[in-house]
Amino acid sequence: MNITLLTAMSALALVVFNLPAYGNYAPNARTEDEAAIRENVKQMEAGWNAKQSVLFAKPFTEDADYVVINGMYFKSRAAIEKAH
Repeated sequence: MNITLLTAMSALALVVFNLPAYGNYAPNARTEDEAAIRENVKQMEAGWNAKQSVLFAKPFTEDADYVVINGMYFKSRAAIEKAH
């Protein structure tokens, strides 16, 4: 069995075995989740642009893990706020 066929079969299995989970998903839940995520990003952007670390860190949970694009790692909202 070649790798492409094996990959395709694995992908198909993931879809088939996960179909029941999608059946129970509320139609508006994705829209609501997406809106909440977009709002968090707007909050971070506003904090970044205003140079206000409290506003930037607000969407993060108290025990958040945050890895910056350059690889720096911060653990907790307080550490994220202090770093910004």
